Amino acid sequence: MNPRPLLQRLVEMAGGPAERGYVLALSDGLDEMPETIEVGGVRYAVRHSESELAVRRAMWRSNGAPFIALVPLELAKRLPPDLVRGARGQRVHALDASELLGLALGVQLVGVERADVIDLGMAHLQALRAKLGADGGTMPTAVDAQLLDELILETILDLRLRGSNAAMILARLLTLPPTDDPRLVALLVRFLPQRFGAEGRVLAWALGSPDRPRAIAERGLLLAIEGAEMPMTAWGPIADARTADSIGLPPDALRGHIARLAELALEPLGTEASKILAAAERLGAELLTPDVLAKSALLPSGLLTRADAIAARAAGGEAIGIEDIEWLRAHRAAPHFPREIEAVSALARLSRAVADRASDTSPGLESQVRRYQTDDAFADVAAIALRRALASTDRFHMEARAVFDRWRRRRDEANRRFALDLSDDYERSIHDRSLVPVHRIWERVVLPRMRETTKGVFVLILDGCSYPVFIEIIAELARDQGRPIGLEVEAAHGTAIGAAGLAILPSVTSHSRGALVLGEIPANPLIAELKWRTEDEARTDKARFAQNRALGSRRRQLFLKGDVSPDTGRELRAALTDPDIEVVAAVFNTVDEMISSSSTSTPLEVRVDRIAGLLPTLRAALDAGRSVLVTADHGHTLFAGTDFRAGPGAAPRYYPLKAGEEPLEGFIAIDLAGLGGTSEDLAFAWRMSTYVGQQPQVGFHGGCALEELVVPMAWLKYEGVPIDEPAWWLGAEPSRGGDGGRIASAPRSPIPTSDGDRTSTSPRPPIPARPPAPPAIRGVPPHVLEGLEPTERDALRLIAQSGTVSQSDLSQALGLGTARVTGFMRGLRQSLDTAGLHIFDAEMLPSGEWQYHHVPPSADNE
Repeated sequence: MNPRPLLQRLVEMAGGPAERGYVLALSDGLDEMPETIEVGGVRYAVRHSESELAVRRAMWRSNGAPFIALVPLELAKRLPPDLVRGARGQRVHALDASELLGLALGVQLVGVERADVIDLGMAHLQALRAKLGADGGTMPTAVDAQLLDELILETILDLRLRGSNAAMILARLLTLPPTDDPRLVALLVRFLPQRFGAEGRVLAWALGSPDRPRAIAERGLLLAIEGAEMPMTAWGPIADARTADSIGLPPDALRGHIARLAELALEPLGTEASKILAAAERLGAELLTPDVLAKSALLPSGLLTRADAIAARAAGGEAIGIEDIEWLRAHRAAPHFPREIEAVSALARLSRAVADRASDTSPGLESQVRRYQTDDAFADVAAIALRRALASTDRFHMEARAVFDRWRRRRDEANRRFALDLSDDYERSIHDRSLVPVHRIWERVVLPRMRETTKGVFVLILDGCSYPVFIEIIAELARDQGRPIGLEVEAAHGTAIGAAGLAILPSVTSHSRGALVLGEIPANPLIAELKWRTEDEARTDKARFAQNRALGSRRRQLFLKGDVSPDTGRELRAALTDPDIEVVAAVFNTVDEMISSSSTSTPLEVRVDRIAGLLPTLRAALDAGRSVLVTADHGHTLFAGTDFRAGPGAAPRYYPLKAGEEPLEGFIAIDLAGLGGTSEDLAFAWRMSTYVGQQPQVGFHGGCALEELVVPMAWLKYEGVPIDEPAWWLGAEPSRGGDGGRIASAPRSPIPTSDGDRTSTSPRPPIPARPPAPPAIRGVPPHVLEGLEPTERDALRLIAQSGTVSQSDLSQALGLGTARVTGFMRGLRQSLDTAGLHIFDAEMLPSGEWQYHHVPPSADNE
C-alpha cells in the first residue's frame, strides 16, 4: 500500500503543509509508514507513539520541525489537553474507514459504508488494487458500493461475475477451501439475490449452513429428473428451503431452480463433478426406483437404466425411434459411455429394420434384388454394426439375440424366395434383361459409357465384396475430408443405387470372377479356391480378359493381387493415365482375404484404409478423367457359429448331389443347365451362415443367398453421394412398401443398365446466396443471434413475443417431440449463459409440464 496519499490526507485535514508544528493522528490502519515523507514541499518526520512520554519526546527532538505523530485510539482518548491544543488543528485526526480504503486503493469510494465490506477490502487490498488496474491498467475514477461488492467477490472467488450465472458461483463455493468468514457470507447473502434473482436467493439461503451448498448440488441432480414425483427424502437437508421466507418460491418452482443450479454447476465443477455425480448416484439408488432413475438426463445410472429399457423394448419387438437414441446422446454422462450408446444405437437401428414389416412378395428376381439393395442390405449393415458394438461391451447381448433372431428369420425368408425363383429356371434368370449378371457387365454397362467418353474406363473389382460391405465403403469414401467420392445419381428416378448386379453360381472366385473378366460363363470345371489363388489366378484371369469378346479390339489391361498396392502399383497408375489403354481393370482381394480368415471372433470391419492402394488408385483414375465402375465377382455370408454347420463337405456353401439325394436343411438343388463349370447336380445354401465342412471362417460364399449373389455395379465420381438409405435407417417410421421408404438424392447423372439407356446429366444447382441476417430479438446481440440454430431463434422469438410459453406450445411450434423440448431448452439456456445472457426462466408446473417465462433484458443485454 502506498502510504503517501494517507499521510498527505492527514496533513490536509490538519490545515495543510506548514514549516513548524505537529499533526496528531490515529494509527489505526497506518501500520507500515516511512520515517519521513514530503508533503507540499515540506518534509515531515513520521513517528509511531505508544505513550504520552513518546509524544513529548518527539516534540522535544523535533525542535519545532514538522512531524506526524501516529497514536493508537486508547492513547488518543487520554492525551493531556496541552498536547491536543498544541497540535495542528487542535485535535487528533482520523481517516474514515471508507476513506482509508479508498486512499489505499487509489480511487474514490462512493456510498461505501458497511464495515464488514471495508474490512474485506482491506484484507484483500493488493489483489483488489491489481483487479482495479493499479498495476498498469486503467483505473476508474470512482467505485460505488455495488461495484466494490462485485470486485471483492471476484477477488475472493477468483471468478468474473459479468457473464457468470448462479451455478458458477455454486461451483466455486464447492471447489474453494471452506470459509467461515462471516463478512464473506454476509456479502454473498446480500449480493446473490440482487444479481441472480430466484437462484441467487436459493444460494443465499444455502449459505446458512455449511452442508447446504453440496446438498444443493447432489440433491439437485435428483430433483432434475423430469416428470417424476420426488419423495421428501430426496430433498434431504434442503427440504427446509420449501418453506424458507428468504426464498419465497412454491415447491415446484423451487425444485426447477435447484435442478438448474445442480445441472449447470457440473461443467464448471471440473473434476469435482465426478464426486458430486457419484454421491447423487448413491442417493438415487437408495431413494428412487429404477423407473424414476431411467428418466434422469444427468446421472450415469439414468443413462444406463434408460439404455437397458430401450434394449428390452427392442427385444420385445418394438421399433426404437431416433428420439430415444438422441436422449441418450444428449445425456450428461454420454461421453463416459460411448460403447454402450453405440451398442444400443445399433440395436435400435436393427429393431427398426425388422419391426412390424410384412415381407415383400413382389414377383420377379429384379424386384427381389432391388429390395435387397435398397432395404435388406442396410439391415445387414445394421446387424454387422451391432456385432461390432457388442464386442466392446458386456451389456445388451441377450436383447440383441432376440433382435438378431427376427432379422435372421426375415432375411432367411427373403433368401428362400429368391432361391426358389432361381431354381425354377436358372438359365432364364441370369439372362433376364432387368438384371446384369457379372459376365454381361461389359456389353450392358461399360460399352454404353465408352461410347460417350474419350478418356477410357476403369473397372474396380472388389473380390468377395458383399453389398452391405459396399454400402459401408461408399459411405466412408463419401465422407472423406479431402475430396469425397460417391455414386453418380440416376437421372431417370433420382436414386443412387447402381445396376441390379448378380454373381453367377457357384458364387466362387474361380467361376464367377472368371465369367466377369471373360465376358461369358467359362466352360472349364470348377477349381478349388486355394489352388486357384496360388497357381491359376494370374495366368488364367489375364488370359480370359485378353479373350473378352465383348471388348472387341479395344486395348485393355488387367491388374491382379500384387499389382495394386501403393508400392507395386506404379504400372497400374501409369496405365490409368495412358489414353491408348481404353479399359483398365484391377482386382482388390482384401475383402476376400478378410472373410477367408479363421479369426471368427473378430467382427468384420472393412475400411478404405485397410484396402491397400484402393484410394490412391481411385483418385488416379478420376484425376485422369476415366469413368470409374465399381463391382465385385461375388458377395459372402458371415459366420454366425458352429450351430449353423449342416454337415461335411469340401466347399462351404455348395456340394454335389447324388442321384435321388435330398439337399441338406438350408440348401436347395438348382439345375445350372451346364452353366456352373461342372455337369454335376449341385445343392446351394440359401440360409444365412449355413455351411458344410469342418473349418469355420469369417465368411463363406458359393451359395445362392442374396448377400452372396447381389453385387455392386455402380459408377463413381468426385463429389458423388452415398447409397440412398431407407427411411428407417435415419430413424423414421419403418416403411411397409417394397422400397423401404428410401430417401432419394437429387438427380445428377444416370447409370446405364442397357444399351443406349442414358439421359443428359442434370446441371449442378447454383450455390445459394448467403442467408440474410435473422430478425432481431430484444436483448440478444446480433453476433449471438447469428450463432444460434434457426430452431433456437424461433424458440426465443416465441418466448419474447408471448411472455410465457408452455412445453407443449414449443413442441408444436418447433416440430419437436414433447420429451425433447426440455433438453433442447436446457441446451439453449446454456448457450445464452455462456454469452452472459438471461432471456428466460423455466418453471415446472404441478402437472409436470415446464413453462418458460420471458425475462425483460437489462441494460447490460441491450
